[in-house]
Amino acid sequence: MKFCMFRYHRRFIEVARELYIANLDDINKKLVFQNVIDLFKETWKGKNKPFKIDDPKLLSKYKLNPLDGEIQANRFTTSQPVEFVDVDGRIQYNKRKLNELPQFLLKLATDISIPIAAEEIFFNYSFMRMYFLFQNSIINLSIIVF
Repeated sequence: MKFCMFRYHRRFIEVARELYIANLDDINKKLVFQNVIDLFKETWKGKNKPFKIDDPKLLSKYKLNPLDGEIQANRFTTSQPVEFVDVDGRIQYNKRKLNELPQFLLKLATDISIPIAAEEIFFNYSFMRMYFLFQNSIINLSIIVF
């Protein structure tokens, strides 16, 4: 069953990359990866994020200035802690943040990714501690299973 789930998710990831990422130019890829990093950094948590509207119908609907077409919208993003306590009182790791934040940073240009990596990963004691504990728990689990 786990094998089927992994293959299913792997295929989903492959299709999503092919449909949404593969055909983008470098500027738009940078924007996509920057948005994901902003989610992990909680940049827009509880704040309005500017959103540019280009469609003339939407500009007239929202009575926006056609020159900038920008509105402020709250994205209602949730907190992204490195660790949290579940309802049973067990410490859980934010696997998505621990695995994907470094991967997304690799896809950005170094002038953007290095300062973020330094702040969010390398000099962030909480992240590094949870990363090594999480990796250690995976290794221990694989030893038990096999």
